[in-house]
Amino acid sequence: GKECKTKTAEGVEEVPISERDKRLAEQVSSYNDSKRSESLMDIHCQKSKQKAKEDKHKPQERRPFDRDQDLHVNKFDDAQKKALVKKSRELNTRFSHGKSNMFL
Repeated sequence: GKECKTKTAEGVEEVPISERDKRLAEQVSSYNDSKRSESLMDIHCQKSKQKAKEDKHKPQERRPFDRDQDLHVNKFDDAQKKALVKKSRELNTRFSHGKSNMFL
C-alpha cells in the first residue's frame, strides 16, 4: 500500500522570522494542540498503519477455486424446493398474483 508522507519544501531559502511572527505561530500551534483534534489525514494514516500491522500477522492463505462453494450454486435443499413448489401452485394463470406479494 501507499505510505502516508508529509510534504517538505526542499531548496527553499530560509527567511528570517520576526518576533511577532514567532509569537503568533506559537500561539496558533498551542491553540491547535488544545482546541482542535487530530487532522483527518493523521487519523487515516494511523488507521492504515495499524491495519497494515494486523494484516502482517494474519497468515495469507489461498485456496483453489471451487464453483459450488464460491458461487453458492445449488443451495436448494428439499424444504426450500417444496416451499417454492407450494408457492408456485398458488398462481393460477400468468396474470394472477400470489397471496403474499400483491404489489412488487
